[in-house]
Amino acid sequence: MHAAAPIAPLPRCPRPLLLRSTPMIGFCLPLVPLRSYRKTLPRIEATDHNEHPSFSGMSSSVMSTVGKSTNIVWYECAIGKHERQQLLKQKGCVVWITGLSGSGKSTVACALSRELYSRGYLAYVLDGDNLRHGLNRDLSFNAEDRAENIRRVGEVAKLFADAGIICIASLISPYRSERDACRALVPDSFIEVFMDMPLELCEARDPKGLYKLARAGKIKGFTGIDDPYEPPLNCELVIQPKDGECSSPSSMAEQIIRSLQCKVKAKPTGTKEHSLAVKKSGDQFAQEALYTSHYELDSKSKGGFWYLLFGFDSFEGWRGAFFYCCLLFYFQCLVDPPKPQYRGGIIINPEFNNGLNGWLISDHSNIAVKTSETGNKFSVAQSGENPHQSLSQKVYLHSEKIYTFSAWVQISDGDDQTPVTAIFKTSSGSIHEAGSVIAKSGCWSMLKGGISVNKSGPSKFYFESENTSVDIWIDSVSLQPFTKEQWRRHQTESINKVRKRKVRINSKPGTKISIRQSRPGFPFGNAISKTILSNSGYQNWFSSRFTVTTFEDEMKWYSNEVSPGNENYADADAMLAFCKQHGIKVRGHNVFWDDPQYQQGWLKSLPTPQLQAATDKRMNSIINRYKGQVIAWDVVNENLHFSFFESKLGGNASSIFFQKLQHIDNNVLMFLNDFNTLEEPGDVAATPSKYLQKLREIQGFVGSGARIAIGLESHFKQLNTAYMRSALDTLAGAKVPIWLTEVDVASSPQQAKYLEEILREAFAHPAVQGIVMWGSWHPQGCYRMCLTDNNFKNLPTGDVVDKLLKEWKTKSQFEGIADINGFFELDLFHGEYEITTSHPSSNSSSLHMVKVDGGDGHEGMLQVSVVHS
Repeated sequence: MHAAAPIAPLPRCPRPLLLRSTPMIGFCLPLVPLRSYRKTLPRIEATDHNEHPSFSGMSSSVMSTVGKSTNIVWYECAIGKHERQQLLKQKGCVVWITGLSGSGKSTVACALSRELYSRGYLAYVLDGDNLRHGLNRDLSFNAEDRAENIRRVGEVAKLFADAGIICIASLISPYRSERDACRALVPDSFIEVFMDMPLELCEARDPKGLYKLARAGKIKGFTGIDDPYEPPLNCELVIQPKDGECSSPSSMAEQIIRSLQCKVKAKPTGTKEHSLAVKKSGDQFAQEALYTSHYELDSKSKGGFWYLLFGFDSFEGWRGAFFYCCLLFYFQCLVDPPKPQYRGGIIINPEFNNGLNGWLISDHSNIAVKTSETGNKFSVAQSGENPHQSLSQKVYLHSEKIYTFSAWVQISDGDDQTPVTAIFKTSSGSIHEAGSVIAKSGCWSMLKGGISVNKSGPSKFYFESENTSVDIWIDSVSLQPFTKEQWRRHQTESINKVRKRKVRINSKPGTKISIRQSRPGFPFGNAISKTILSNSGYQNWFSSRFTVTTFEDEMKWYSNEVSPGNENYADADAMLAFCKQHGIKVRGHNVFWDDPQYQQGWLKSLPTPQLQAATDKRMNSIINRYKGQVIAWDVVNENLHFSFFESKLGGNASSIFFQKLQHIDNNVLMFLNDFNTLEEPGDVAATPSKYLQKLREIQGFVGSGARIAIGLESHFKQLNTAYMRSALDTLAGAKVPIWLTEVDVASSPQQAKYLEEILREAFAHPAVQGIVMWGSWHPQGCYRMCLTDNNFKNLPTGDVVDKLLKEWKTKSQFEGIADINGFFELDLFHGEYEITTSHPSSNSSSLHMVKVDGGDGHEGMLQVSVVHS
C-alpha cells in the first residue's frame, strides 16, 4: 500500500466549471487523484436506523479529511448555492434510483432525463456502468470497492445538487447503510426511487447475460443470486409492476417527477415572482414546486399575519396531475397578487403585461390597464350601470376536460362586502358561474373556482358584481384544462397519501403475520329515519356498511316538541340504541333550524322573552339528554341562507347558541351546516368566502378553544368537481374539521356517475374528515336519492357506494413473513386491525389489536411491535 502524499491547499476557483448548453456556474470542485488515496478514504459505516449514517473517519468538526491530513479546509466561493439556483431558476436535488440488475434503472433514468429536458430542466444522469468507465474505473467488485463506488457517486451527486442541477443516480446500491449515507449528504433534497421488480422478471430480461453467468457460478457475489439486496424501508417512491405488467418508461418518469415536485422546495424572491424547483420554457409547462410565501403585517397583509401555502399545485406538461392548492389562511388579501397559476393556462395575456391584448371590451365599458407603485400591471373596469360591464376573453371549452379557474380581484374603494363572480357564457347562451369572492379595497383577494361543460364549444368569460358603484381590478387570471384521467389519477394519489399510512410490524424473524381490517377509520355513512326500527332487512343492509349516521328528522325540534311543553324523544332514543348496538356513531341534527318554514306554529307566535326562554329550554333539554352519546351537533341549521332566530333574538343569535352549547358540553363538535357552498357556485349567500366570514364571526364570539367545524350539506344537481375542489381548498384555510353532511344527487340518468365523482373528490381531499349521505330509506320513496329498492337490493347509487367501500378498505387479509430483521412492512388504510402472529418454533398464535390513523400528518411510518408468546 502506498502512503498518501501531502495535498497542497486548493486554489481559489482557478476556473469555473462550465456545463454545455447552460450558463456559467461558479463553484469550486476539489480534484483529488482517487487511485492514490482510495485505500485511505473513509469507509461506509452503518448506524442505528433512526440516526444519520456516516462515513467512518469523518469528523463533524473537520470539513474534509484525506488520509492522515487534517489541515484541509473548505474554501467558500463568492457565488454560492443560492445564487446558482437563482441563475438556473431551479433547485438542485438527487434522484437515487436503486434496484436489482435488469430492473430498468438506467432506462427509467434516461427517460426521466429526457422528460426533464423537454420541460426546460437541467439534469444529469450518473449511471453505475458509465461511471466505471472513468471515475470508478480503478474499482473492482469486491465488497470494499463496491462500497467505495457508492461513496464516490454520492459525493459527486452532492456536488451536482449543490450546483443547482437535478442529479439522477442509477445504481444497484444494494445496501441500505450505503444509500442512507448518501442521503445524509443531501438530507433535504434526496429522492430515493426503488425499482421493485421481481427477481424472475429481472432474470428474464438479463440484458447483459449476467444472471446466466451468476447461475452458472462464473460470477460470484452477484446481487440477487448469492449476494443480498436490501430493499429501502422508507423511500420516497416505489415503482412496481401492476397485474404483472410494467408501465412504460415515460410513465415511470412521470411518477418520479411527481415525487420530485413534492420533495424540492423553493421560496419566492419577491412580489409576483415564481419560485420553482425547475425551470419552465415557453409553452412547455412543468411541475410547479411547493413553495411558501411569508408576508408580514406591516408590509404585505391586511387584517393580521397570515401564511400562504400553495401546496401540491402542479401541472406536468399536458399529461400531469392537478394537486390541491391549500390556502392556509383566512384573509387572502395581498398588496400585490402572485403570478397566475399555471402561467395563466390557456388565457392570453393573463397579467396584462401587454396592455389589453387578447381581451375584449363590451360596449359602454370603460376599461384600462394601470400600474401600481410597485410596478405591477392590472386591469381596471370602471363603475357603470351594468353589473357585467367588465373585460372578457373568448376561450374554447371541451366537454371532456375539467377546468380550474383563478384570478386576483380588488375593488377601488368603499364597501368591504362586494362579491365579484366569474361568469362563463357559452355560445348556446348557457350561463355557468365559475366562482366568487368577497373583494376588498386596498388589497387583492383570490377568486378561485372551476368549470366543466356538457358540450364542447366556444365560450366567453367575464367578471360581474352587483355593486356598480365601484371599479373592479383584475389581475393574474388563469384557466387550466385537465383531462379526466389526470383528475382521477390525482384523486387516487391523494387518497394513498392522506387515507393510508405505512406500517412496519416488528417481530421475531420468520414470524408469520396475518392482518385483517376490522373497522375503517374514515367516517362514512348515510342518514336513517325511524323506519329502520321495524325493518330487519333495512337494519342488516345499513349496519353492514356504515360507521356513522345522522337522524333525518327525529332529533329536530319540530319532532321533539310538537306542542309547547310536550317533549317526545322516543324515536330518537330507540334509533340511538340501535346505533350503539352496531357501533355506529351519530351526528346530532339539529338543535335549531333558521329557516322560518320549519318552525312550529306555536313557536312563531311567541314574543321575544318567551322565545328566548323556549330556546334555552330546548338547548338544555336535548344537549343534556344526549351528552356523550353523539359526536357532533348541527347547532343552527342553514344560518347562511335564513335568519329566523336572528330576526327575533338579535343578530348574534347563532353565536350565542354556539356559546351556550359549549358551556353545556365542551367536548362535542359544533357544526355550522348549510347548502350550496360546494354545489352551486352562483349562490352568493353561501360562497366559501361567505361561509368563512360566518365562521369567523361565531369563533370570535365564542372564543378560542371552541370545537367548531364546517358542515357542507352537498345537495348536488350538476357536477362541477373543479369548483368543489376549489371550495374545499379555500375552506381548508380555516383549519377546522370539514364534513360533507347530507350528500345526495338529484334524480337523472347521470345520478350514480355524479355520486361517485362527488364521493371520490371528497374522500381524496385532505381537509375532509367525514361523509354522510342523505339517502334514508322510506317505503314511499326517498328525499331525492335512494340507494336500494324496497327489498334492499342495490340501485345503481347503492352499487357505487359498495364499490367505493370495497376500494377504500384494506383487502380482506394480508399475510406475510417477518424478514431477517424481524420487519414486515405494508401500506394500510386508516382503521382498526387484528394482527395474528405465529412462529414455526411455536404451535400457538397470538392476536393483537392495532389502530392505524394519520395522527397529525407528520409522524410518517407507524411502528408496531408484536411479541409472539
